[in-house]
Formats: sequence, structure tokens, C-alpha cells
Amino acid sequence: MLKVHIIMYTCSIFLYYITETIPAYADIIPVKINITRNI
Repeated sequence: MLKVHIIMYTCSIFLYYITETIPAYADIIPVKINITRNI
């Protein structure tokens, strides 16, 4: 039962990390696309 709790805890941290970092990538990616188009 403890293993399940640890898995759920790590998954929640991982999901939180993804949701926190995706907005940053969403800001960076369009900038990279614009730079490559200008070149």
C-alpha cells in the first residue's frame, strides 16, 4: 500500500512539473519559429 502512495505522490509532482513548464515552452517555441523564419 505504501508503494501505491509513493507512485501517486511522484505522479502528482510530475504532473505539476509538466503543467508548470508547458507555459514556458509555449512562450519559447513561437519565438524560435519566428527566428528560423527570419533567417
